[in-house]
Amino acid sequence: MFCQPELEALLQQRAGSLPTLDVQRGVRVTGIEQHDDDVEVVHSAGAVRASYVAGCDGANSTVRTQLDIGIDDRGFFYDWLIVDVILDEPRVFDPINVQVCDPARPTTAVCGGPGRRRWEFMRLPEEGIEDLNQEARAWELLAAWDVHPGNARLERHAVYTFQARVAQQWQVGRVFLAGDAAHQMPPFAGQGMCSGLRDAMNLAWKLDLVLDGRAAPELLASYDEERRPNASSAVDFSIELGKVICVPDSAEAAARDEAMAASYDGRVSEAPGLPGIASGLIAVDAPLAGSLFPQGELGGRWFDDVHGVGWRLVTVDPHAADLDKRLVEWLTAIGGAVVGVPETATNLAAWFDAHDVGWALQRPDFHLFGTAADAGGAAALLANLQAQLARS
Repeated sequence: MFCQPELEALLQQRAGSLPTLDVQRGVRVTGIEQHDDDVEVVHSAGAVRASYVAGCDGANSTVRTQLDIGIDDRGFFYDWLIVDVILDEPRVFDPINVQVCDPARPTTAVCGGPGRRRWEFMRLPEEGIEDLNQEARAWELLAAWDVHPGNARLERHAVYTFQARVAQQWQVGRVFLAGDAAHQMPPFAGQGMCSGLRDAMNLAWKLDLVLDGRAAPELLASYDEERRPNASSAVDFSIELGKVICVPDSAEAAARDEAMAASYDGRVSEAPGLPGIASGLIAVDAPLAGSLFPQGELGGRWFDDVHGVGWRLVTVDPHAADLDKRLVEWLTAIGGAVVGVPETATNLAAWFDAHDVGWALQRPDFHLFGTAADAGGAAALLANLQAQLARS
């Protein structure tokens, strides 16, 4: 758990240090015109031309409106008061994160990072938004948690309408949608910002390959193909959790509780995982294609911290040196590398053993292009990738 504004400050600091980025604040996009070779974006301070444009401009996206892209609305929306609190003294909350499904006031209480805590209070049917969105009302609701002006201060409070919507297209020509511009979901599964990060991870390396001429522009069509089904599943899962949580009627809540108690077998069930990539830039027939590759530890550090982010052909095969040198050179040319897993990396080695594979070709977004049993199969994976990038 962390404080999102602190993360954003780090991202802004990093962006400001890069000479390749030009950050312009306080401008509003007023028009987008696509040409054969580029895109012109007209804004309140002038205009810019770019090879590609990504509209990451929020739920009320101007870019999405300019592209005339429709929205699939799942028809699930509730108003919640969000209250971020900074505590004056360290305090232990047990459990640290809790969801209260009391029909008298459905409430969420979670860690907001060191020294911070967030409460979310659902608006009841008889309440007005303006009445709920008052500092005095926030303190009234926090009192039940022994949080008051004598031991805490409000960092912010605001009423948000949780929605469940997915854009019908995420690409029109040279323009893409990402983040809340492409999808909005209730926060109950904690997948909103995570989904936006996945969008960026998926699109960035593909743009990099295309702009450098190492892949055909058609590769970019796989962004919508791969990301939209995954985000849509996250939206649907969030809705299902919301149906359990957002119940202000006592009779309906009693029926819910009875049904849940009857089905409880004494074990804590794991949340279902999001689907992997079923089609797009993967070796469809290869084992584990489209699933996530585990980022295990190597010498006390994470795999990607040691070996960086990019195409990684990871192997436990002691005969890795026998791999076709031309394919290895090509992999290096697209920013990839062959990585041998040492015996000390027991968790990664165990993953290979559990899946009975010796090689795994990981994409820059940590999804698997595919796996293989031996060096011959690994060479086939690389040849497959080479062919797809050339014709995609």
